[in-house]
Amino acid sequence: MKTLYEYILTATKNYKNSTALVQNSKHISYKNLLQKIILISDQLILEGLHKGDKIIINLKNPLNQFIASIAVIRAGGVAVPIGQKTDSSDWDLIIKNVDPFTIITDPRSSDINQIKQFNFPHSIFYWSEELFKHIEDSDYIENIEHFENESAQKITRLIQPEISDLVFIHYASETKKLIAFNHIGIIYPSLLLNQILSVNPSHRELITYSPSHILGFIRIIQNLIAGATSFLIQDIEDKLNIPAYIMKHKCNTLFTDIELFNYLCSNFKSLTMEALKNFIILQLSGDNIYSIDELVKQGLSDLQMTKVYLSYSPLEAPLTTIVNIKDVDPENLCMGLPLPGIKLKIQKQSNVDNPNVGILCINGNNTMEGYFKDGNIDKSNFSADNWLITNQYAMLDEKGKLYLKGTKEDVMFINKDIISLQEINALIGNILSELNCEYYLTFKENIYEPENKVPILFYATGYAETIEPEKIYEKISSLEIDWLKNLLIFKVKEIPKSGNKVIKNELFKQIDNKDPDL
Repeated sequence: MKTLYEYILTATKNYKNSTALVQNSKHISYKNLLQKIILISDQLILEGLHKGDKIIINLKNPLNQFIASIAVIRAGGVAVPIGQKTDSSDWDLIIKNVDPFTIITDPRSSDINQIKQFNFPHSIFYWSEELFKHIEDSDYIENIEHFENESAQKITRLIQPEISDLVFIHYASETKKLIAFNHIGIIYPSLLLNQILSVNPSHRELITYSPSHILGFIRIIQNLIAGATSFLIQDIEDKLNIPAYIMKHKCNTLFTDIELFNYLCSNFKSLTMEALKNFIILQLSGDNIYSIDELVKQGLSDLQMTKVYLSYSPLEAPLTTIVNIKDVDPENLCMGLPLPGIKLKIQKQSNVDNPNVGILCINGNNTMEGYFKDGNIDKSNFSADNWLITNQYAMLDEKGKLYLKGTKEDVMFINKDIISLQEINALIGNILSELNCEYYLTFKENIYEPENKVPILFYATGYAETIEPEKIYEKISSLEIDWLKNLLIFKVKEIPKSGNKVIKNELFKQIDNKDPDL
């Protein structure tokens, strides 16, 4: 499976005459791309950039926009790509709402005089030829087959750790709105999209694209790095045969552009229910696009089996969002879009006898009902602001099953919060390392209340001073984790191991007065 960067470089080869993707009429190599990303990000850090600072990117060349955006991400900043030829009132709105750290722009930009009127806390960061004067332009290659895997891996490692922290802001000039995308996506002109992602017919089952906007640009990076193959191409030329195309390929994901979206809205009555059963529409945010309200007026969302998802961030999503995904076969559900900063909570259902059945709460309001089996949550009903869940604790796979991170053993439902055993382990480890103790944290089910797992801590001091359990408990109590209030602490001679694995049974054999309730 190729990485996104291989697609980029394939695109530069296939679109050799494009001024957008070719510099000096040659192909840009991995090494050259990587050098530019590192150079710009390092320069931003030297300028004093802090994590979360917003950088406006006002560049004419889409490839430069891409390079600058990734560089900003690498430096820990927030990329705010803004189109050129923006009038003064737009700039006033942008500066006021974005509160940028600085701006990356072309020194000959038509907006430069307007930009200079605003007092940036740091100097305007120009994209100039001097910036790259020490980069050798001779490092270009003609044949994509010659790209070295090592270079590709370097770029992948460079980008991948930052993916979960991405924040992009898109300015829609016609609607005068700033739209925040928290690792959901970035909108770029169609030129960049077509030439980077529309590579050749053999890759069309892997990449999905819109001639008008790119939705989920960073989402695509994530999936390509992970080796995803679930994207389906829907060419604009195929729009008159959408139902047959969907039935033929049994697709469950379709990215649409404005023209296709308008076609769907105006022709929804002629689309059969069978064709729409697996049909998912992603409403693209940006200029000249139907709002969800318009979609509702057209009646498309009234179709029971049609799912409509917004590409807006949760904060920007209209209140009139209507999605019906109840009683849909989980096999036909698509991957969930990431929800930034969402915390999952679990609440017990008082009217359900089975302790493994509960409600997952998102931000404490909207709920998704499910049941837990073998560490997984099988989908039964979603109602989460009509968003699918993906975050550090849970994810929805391509088959529509929601998985908690980790296994049943290492995910605790504590005080209505999902807390991993590893997370607690790390906190305890910080405390016991100060006391030079070896330890092992585990749990057992309470025979009277099987749903309540009792935490057990074994510790050994070795040749260190004698440390009583009371002192350990006092230290751990400072963590203020309710689940640990019932912590059972046992001092043992040693923590027995086989390789790197702790032998739990051997630990229990060392306990003289084992609690009879365990």
